[in-house]
Amino acid sequence: MILNYDPILSCIFSLLLINGFYNLAFKSSKTVGNFLDNKNFFFISIINFFLILSFLSLITFFYILIFPINLFLIKSVSYSIILFGLFKPTYLKKFSYLLKRDNLKIKIIYLILFSYFLLSLSPITDPDSLDYHVTIPQYIVSYEDNQFPNYWLTSQLSGICEILLIYGLAIGALNFSQILQFASLLFIILIILNFRLKKNIKNEKILYICLCILTIPAVVFLISTSKPQIFPIAINFIALILTCFYLTKNDNKLNSKYFFIIIYLLFVSTQIKYSFYLSSGLIVLLTVYEIYKKNYPINKIIIICILCFSFVILPREIYEYLYFNPNIFYNFFNAHTDLFSSKEYNLTLKTNTGNMRLIPIWMFIPQSLSQITYSLGVIILYLFFIINFKFNKKILIISTSYIFIGLILAQPVGRFFIEPFFVVTVFFNIQFQNIF
Repeated sequence: MILNYDPILSCIFSLLLINGFYNLAFKSSKTVGNFLDNKNFFFISIINFFLILSFLSLITFFYILIFPINLFLIKSVSYSIILFGLFKPTYLKKFSYLLKRDNLKIKIIYLILFSYFLLSLSPITDPDSLDYHVTIPQYIVSYEDNQFPNYWLTSQLSGICEILLIYGLAIGALNFSQILQFASLLFIILIILNFRLKKNIKNEKILYICLCILTIPAVVFLISTSKPQIFPIAINFIALILTCFYLTKNDNKLNSKYFFIIIYLLFVSTQIKYSFYLSSGLIVLLTVYEIYKKNYPINKIIIICILCFSFVILPREIYEYLYFNPNIFYNFFNAHTDLFSSKEYNLTLKTNTGNMRLIPIWMFIPQSLSQITYSLGVIILYLFFIINFKFNKKILIISTSYIFIGLILAQPVGRFFIEPFFVVTVFFNIQFQNIF
C-alpha cells in the first residue's frame, strides 16, 4: 500500500490537529477544574488533552467494531478540531519564559526541544511504523474495513492509538502521530519546569533533570516514528502525579473523582501499547493502596475499577475472543493472540534483540552504533550522583519492580525501560513543596 501525502500539508494539518485538541482541552479546563476543585487550569488542560484523545480513540474503536467506518464522519470531526487549531496555542505562555531567561541550560533545553519538533516533521522510515503503526489506520481509511488479513500478524499488536491516527490520515496528516509524540514530551517537560520546589532545592536541579530526559537516545528514535510510547508515558506520569499529590485529602467525594480519572488513564495506556500493562498495573496498585489509606470504602474502589475495566479494556478482550483466540486468560497476558502462531510470535518478540537479560549493559550502552537510539545512554547514570536519598519508598518499590519484572519477561531493549528511569529521574531527585 502506497502512502501518498503532500509533506507540507501533512505537517500543517498535523500541527493544527494537535493544537486544536489542546485548545479544546484548554477551553473546557475551567469546567473540569471546578469539578475537581482545582484552579490550576494549565495542569487541568493537559489532563483534558489526554482525556479527550483517549476518549475519542475508545469511542472510535467501539464504533468500527460494530459499524462500517464512516469516512465523512471522521473527516468532519478532524476538520472541526482543525478549526480549534487556528486559535493561538495557549500552552506556549508557560513555555515563553524559556526565551527570556539568560541561562545556558534553559537555552539548551529550548534548542533540544526545537530540534525534536523539527524531527517530528520528518518522513516516517522505521520498519514498525511502516509495517503496522501507520499502515493499519491507512488500511482502514483506504478500504473502510477493520478486518485485516490473517497473514498480517503484526496487525494484532495495534492499539487504540492506531485508531486515533485515522483522524489524521483521513485528511492527509501523516505526521500526526509523530507530532503527538513530541507534544507529549513537551507537556512532560512543561509540567516538570512548573513544579514548586522546597526552599532548599535549587531550580538548577530541575534543569539538569530536563536535560537528562531530553538527551536519552531512545527519545530521538521515538519522536521520529509512529510508535506510541511517549504518549502513554505522559499519561502514566500524570496519573502518578495525581496519585502522589491529589489523593491526600480525606474528602471521599473529591477522592472519587480523582481516583476514577487515575484508573481510567492507567487502563487507557494499556490499550495504547501492550507493554504498558506492567507500569500501569504497578501504579494501579499504588493508587489503590494510597486511597485505601484515606479510609475510602473498598466497595467503591472495586466498582470504579470494574467500570473503567468494562469501558476501556473489556471491548478489546471480547474482540480478541471472537476473532483470534477463545482462551481469555491467554489473550490478556500476551501481546499476540492468534490461535495458530501466537506462541512462536510472542517468543520472537521477547528474544529478537539478542541482548542478555542477566547483563543489562545494553540498557545504557548499545552493542553497536546502529542501536544507539535503542538505549537510555550513559548520561542517565549521572542521576545516581545527584540522587536524593530521602526519596519516596513506594516509588522505589514500583520502579525496581518494573525493572526486575521487565528483565525477566519483557523485550530486552533499552527503550522499554525509559519509563522507570524517567520516574526515578523526577521523583527521586526533587523534593516538592506542592504541585505547581
